[in-house]
Amino acid sequence: MAKLLSARGNGHLGIGICPIIMESEKVLQRTSSLLQNTALSDVTFIVGPPSASKKYVGHRVLLAMTSPVFEAMFYGDMADKSKVIRITDIAPIGFENLLR
Repeated sequence: MAKLLSARGNGHLGIGICPIIMESEKVLQRTSSLLQNTALSDVTFIVGPPSASKKYVGHRVLLAMTSPVFEAMFYGDMADKSKVIRITDIAPIGFENLLR
């Protein structure tokens, strides 16, 4: 379990135990599982040339957290609001490695 500072009613900080804080390994496992899960996804990438394309689901906020390129793509001045994004100039395996 992780310790964290919490504000007590009297305004003093104290050390307490928070059972809902996940260990970093669990967070990483959960994040990785979202790559395979369409639940909660809010973007779909179709990657590769039309004859050999592959579909990937994504989560904009997670992608933006891990990459300044995705952050600019989704939340920058010229953000792409599309639900489906086609990327034809990269091989699916290259994009998959980028996601990991």
